[in-house]
Amino acid sequence: MLLGHLHRAAPVRQTHARTRERGGVRTGLSYAWRHPQIRAVLLIAVASGMLFNLGVTGPLLATRTFHLGGAGYGTMNAIFGLGALAGALAAAYQAADPTGRTVRTLAVATGVAVLLTAAAPTVPLLMVGMAVTGFVSIWLIALANTLAQLRSDPGMRGRVMGVWNMALPGMSPVTALAIGAIADGPGPREAFGVAGACLLAAMAVGWKALRV
Repeated sequence: MLLGHLHRAAPVRQTHARTRERGGVRTGLSYAWRHPQIRAVLLIAVASGMLFNLGVTGPLLATRTFHLGGAGYGTMNAIFGLGALAGALAAAYQAADPTGRTVRTLAVATGVAVLLTAAAPTVPLLMVGMAVTGFVSIWLIALANTLAQLRSDPGMRGRVMGVWNMALPGMSPVTALAIGAIADGPGPREAFGVAGACLLAAMAVGWKALRV
């Protein structure tokens, strides 16, 4: 009789857990939407997802546009990674807490770096652009993430970070399909450049919110 009672009660507890989870997501989204700075950095996170789909744009940019082999593609990824490592170190050793203006500046720098890399006429300039893009993009994401946490109330911080994960890695299936369609249509340069354009557009929307 006791086992039967436990088996009947378990679905009720699971239903309550799912209800609380759905309520937590809605609460996090609502809270983020009501706070302009958090909303602005979440837009940056969504736009950055298009840049970090290098598994889609990277091979096409290397092979179709610059006619590089496997070694050239690997070098391109390694250079981006080295730049990203330097950007992560820069974010880690930054003395002051990030401000909206710092995030805004890095978002503009990242968008411009992506557009210039997409337009690079030669392989050496492509590699330089990849290094710069890796540096500023990872620095941007680290500070934007930190800013979102610092601007959140302690009781809402976990939910805001849940929304952040929905915005950046969570949107990858959607952004990867969009980038892949552009690469197959207009071309790899345009697909890579769209990431920079989307970052600048997100920054334009959140410009005033990140003024301090």
